[in-house]
Amino acid sequence: KSSSSSSSSSTIVTREELDYENKIRTILSQEARVFWDSFKPRMETSWESFKRRLNSHFKAYTGVTRGLDEHDIHSASQFVQKFARRKNIQISHKGLSVSAFNVWWEMWYTPLVKTIQRISKIWDNNYIKGVAYDKNSVRNSIVGGPVGTFMLRLSGNNPGCIVLGFVGSDRPKKILHILIDGRHSDFKIKFDDGKSQSYARLEDLVLQCKRVTILHPNVAKHAAFGNLMINDDHQSRSSSGQYDFACDDEGPS
Repeated sequence: KSSSSSSSSSTIVTREELDYENKIRTILSQEARVFWDSFKPRMETSWESFKRRLNSHFKAYTGVTRGLDEHDIHSASQFVQKFARRKNIQISHKGLSVSAFNVWWEMWYTPLVKTIQRISKIWDNNYIKGVAYDKNSVRNSIVGGPVGTFMLRLSGNNPGCIVLGFVGSDRPKKILHILIDGRHSDFKIKFDDGKSQSYARLEDLVLQCKRVTILHPNVAKHAAFGNLMINDDHQSRSSSGQYDFACDDEGPS
């Protein structure tokens, strides 16, 4: 009798796992499954479980040493809801469905972490802020600084992109925000006339930008970003030599 009961229990677990496998393979990519399989065989998980998993997965997936802080993790969960609603997927306050997770994974998390992998030194040195920072956070941080004071942050609304915010003038005080597209093989700024300027590395862009000089709160940019360029063979490239990135254009953020 005991043996029969044990065999039955084993069969039930196997069927549950097979049902999970059949469903999950039609929804998630192999990489996304590495994240979600920690919840198997469930097709929905609690928000707290998702946040804990995100915290551990981020460092393993990107290879960085600096993890997401609690504010970034909270913001990430909010973007799950935002991007799921764009696809008309219902969101529950009690839990996260695998369908909503998949939208977030493909549209938000994947482009974000791929950019972080490409700027891992900048991220690990804390020279760029996470997605919890927005335009107002940056403005409030640098508004009291001298002209040229700047901050970098990951864009939550444009995953994979970076925003450079800096004090552009003092009288009157003007804070500019430039969107940098880091989703491809370079870091690109688009101008209002449709032309663009590209750099092989984010370090190149910062070092060549004449309008930014001091990384908030008080670090000379060459001391910070110049050291990251040592023993690196990457060469910057520009799509148009006539452009100086030191422009007054305020890009989207």
